Amino acid sequence: MQVEDTARRRNAAALLPIGRDTTAMELMAMGWFAAGREVLWVPIIEGGPGSDGAARACADAKEIGEPRPLRTLAALASLPLGIKGWLLPVHMEDTCVVVVRDDDAVVFGTLAHPITGQTLTFRTDTESGLLDLRRLDAATATPGQSAV
Repeated sequence: MQVEDTARRRNAAALLPIGRDTTAMELMAMGWFAAGREVLWVPIIEGGPGSDGAARACADAKEIGEPRPLRTLAALASLPLGIKGWLLPVHMEDTCVVVVRDDDAVVFGTLAHPITGQTLTFRTDTESGLLDLRRLDAATATPGQSAV
C-alpha cells in the first residue's frame, strides 16, 4: 500500500486506489482508521547472531524508541524506514498484522515461526520453547560435539 503524508498535512494521505490487489489485511487496517480507532505501532526488535547480538538489539531499541500511537492512515508514512512493527488496535488484545515502511510504500504482512511455520501474533510466546530445543539438541549431539 502506498501511503504518504501529502504536503505534510495531518490526516492527509495519498493511497493507491482499493483494487483487486488490495489485501484483506490492508482493508482491515484501513477499517480500523476509518472507524476512528487508535492503533499502536509496536517496533519489533530483532536480536542478531553472535556474541554482540543482544547489545546491538539494545542499541537498536534505544534508537527506534517506544511504541507509537497512530491516529490516521497517513501516520504510517512517518514510521521509521525498514523497521518491522506490530499494528495493534487498542480495542483488541492481540494482532498478527506486521507493517514495515520502505522507500515508497508501507508493506503489510505476518511473521511465521521459523521451525513450526505457525503465524505469530503480538502475544505469541516465542522464547519458552528455546530451552526444550537446546535439550533436544544436547540429547541428539554426537559425543564430543557441542550441542549449542
